[in-house]
Amino acid sequence: MKKRKRGKIILIILLIIILFLGFKLIGQEEDWICVEGDWVEQESSTSEKPKSYCVDGEVNNFKECIAAGNPAMESYPRKCINLNETFTEIIENFCTQKDVGEFCMNLYEPVCGYPLEKTFSNSCFACQDENILYWIFGECI
Repeated sequence: MKKRKRGKIILIILLIIILFLGFKLIGQEEDWICVEGDWVEQESSTSEKPKSYCVDGEVNNFKECIAAGNPAMESYPRKCINLNETFTEIIENFCTQKDVGEFCMNLYEPVCGYPLEKTFSNSCFACQDENILYWIFGECI
C-alpha cells in the first residue's frame, strides 16, 4: 500500500515539474530577433548576441545564402544557390601602398572600384585613383 501511495506522489510531482517546464518554455520569448539582417536585443535579454549571421526569411546576398544553410561551391569567388538563385561572394581587395605604382601595365582585367563604382581596366589603375578604397573583379554593373 505504501509503495502505491509513494508511486502516486512521485507521479504527481513529475507531472507538476513537466507542466512547469512546459509553461516556462512556451511563455519564454526569444532574447534576440533577426530584423533586416541584424540581431536586435529584446528588453529582457539574458543571453549574448548570437555570433551567427541572421536571416529573416529572405535571402538577398551570399552571406545570407550561407547563413540559410546552403553550401558554398568550391570556386573563386565562391557561389551559393538558394531556390534556383545564385549569389556570388564579393571579395573586396583593398588598395595598399604596394598596389599604387607609378606605372601600370595596359592589361585588360576589368575591376570595379569603390566607393565610386567606377570600372577600371585593371586593379593597378583603380588603386592609382586616390578616391578608390577597394575593388572587386569585373566591370561595375
